[in-house]
Amino acid sequence: ETLYSTTEKQQTSWPLSTNLDVAGRTWQLTTFASDRYQIQRHSFLPNTVLLSGLVLTLLLAIYLRSMINREQDIRHQVGLRTQQLEASEATNKLIVDNAANGVISIAENRTISSVNPAATKIYGYRSEDLIGSPINHIIPDLAPNPLRSDSDINMSQTGVRQDGRQFPLNLSLGASQADK
Repeated sequence: ETLYSTTEKQQTSWPLSTNLDVAGRTWQLTTFASDRYQIQRHSFLPNTVLLSGLVLTLLLAIYLRSMINREQDIRHQVGLRTQQLEASEATNKLIVDNAANGVISIAENRTISSVNPAATKIYGYRSEDLIGSPINHIIPDLAPNPLRSDSDINMSQTGVRQDGRQFPLNLSLGASQADK
């Protein structure tokens, strides 16, 4: 049974009910928002915040997706370039290894960094014995810095085989692409 009511018609929006226990009896208190209260409290702020949050979330998702796609593209390009480089290196190694002339690579500290099979045959050493040894071990009279310009140099020197025999040697010296 209703104890108090305003003269306004019964509202059905924004109901709030609570039960109260008083002196062994349970009372139910129910309130409704009036039209005037609803108009005063109506705001676009919650909807604006929700819409802004959705838009920002969507923009962040688009940005992250583009970054993921970009990373995948870069990984794919790196993979392709790596395959091309490996194929080129294999071809170059095949050419050097099968050359009739001896090919010796010298590091900046004047030690031998690589030799091809023809060079090991000419000097009589195994490649493991030559790699890391000083170049003056097999070409004793080689100047300290024979390359003074970007052009290749051809010169005659004396080479020393493993058994100590000396032989005439025609050298073609040039800086590698990695050194330039």
